Amino acid sequence: MQKTLALIVLAAVTSLFGSVAYAESRWVVGAGALRAFDDDQLATGKLAYEWGPMDQYWNVRPYAQLLASDTDDYYLGVGALKQVPLGRKFAVGISFSAGYYHQGSDKLGQELDHDVEFYSALMLDYQLSSETQLRLELGHISNAGLGDENEGTESLILSIVFAR
Repeated sequence: MQKTLALIVLAAVTSLFGSVAYAESRWVVGAGALRAFDDDQLATGKLAYEWGPMDQYWNVRPYAQLLASDTDDYYLGVGALKQVPLGRKFAVGISFSAGYYHQGSDKLGQELDHDVEFYSALMLDYQLSSETQLRLELGHISNAGLGDENEGTESLILSIVFAR
């Protein structure tokens, strides 16, 4: 039920801001792991929508994302990302989002420990075609000291990025 609600919220946000006239909006679909460097990794899926770059703000892209684990944990956030091309085929970037975290049946809450969490990531994109990219993303999610615990956790996600 909560995953369905999260998807509905993401779709509503996408519809609301999708009408803004940004060029090069993109969908991102990926899979990977939370606790990426620990022994007890969680399978994770990612769904995100990136609006086109905003010329007046150094080509920063606003985006909304949903990360969901196989133990019903999920993170729903909104933020911004910035990418810089490296030659013709590659681009590197950083992103930051703030959002809501729901603890599922796993004890991931020990690392996160708050409803409000922040997600930052480094990404490397490879251009497969004019409309498709392959993205490798290394992320970190934590509560920035809002909760009693602030261990945080890392994610490693491989995604396909589709231009709209």
